[in-house]
This record gives sequence, C-alpha cells and structure tokens, in this order.
Amino acid sequence: MWDGTKLLMLPALSSVSEAGLFSYSKNYLFPKSKDGMAEVLLFQVEQTEGMIEDGNYSYTQRLRQMIWNGKVWEKTKSEDDGEH
Repeated sequence: MWDGTKLLMLPALSSVSEAGLFSYSKNYLFPKSKDGMAEVLLFQVEQTEGMIEDGNYSYTQRLRQMIWNGKVWEKTKSEDDGEH
C-alpha cells in the first residue's frame, strides 16, 4: 500500500475453493472499494459451505479494521476466529 512516500507491506492474503462445496477467502477493502469506508482499511474473511446451486449453503463474512503501528499494518484482534 502506498502511504504517500513509500510502499508498505500488508499481511498476506489467501483463498481456497474445493469443487464448489467450500470456499474461503481473505481480502482487503480499501476506502475507495465498493463496500469500503472512508479513511479505513478493512480486512474481510468470507466463507461459504454447501451447494449454492440448490440453495443449501451457509455464508459468513467477517470484517476487521487494520491498525497502523508506525511500521506495518496489523489486523485488530478478533474474538470469533482466533486470528490477530
């Protein structure tokens, strides 16, 4: 991410999908993204399980703000997924 003077590294993202039965993805929502918030960097986790085609599936989404610690962006602590 560009801070106006240099590029800053963000925590790595991942995405997994298996035969249309399961998907898990981590994304960033920047302030100018469709669902972004002004002056806030959001970390998004989406998970889908089941068959979407037959309507028998579950979908969860978690959003977490990122905090600048003076050196790197860090995900805020979350109670629901055990990640920091």
